[in-house]
Amino acid sequence: SLKNNKKYAPTEATQATSR
Repeated sequence: SLKNNKKYAPTEATQATSR
């Protein structure tokens, strides 16, 4: 999700929903 964090500011909790 770190790669996503470069595009999106939200944290791992939100990134988990994106996946």
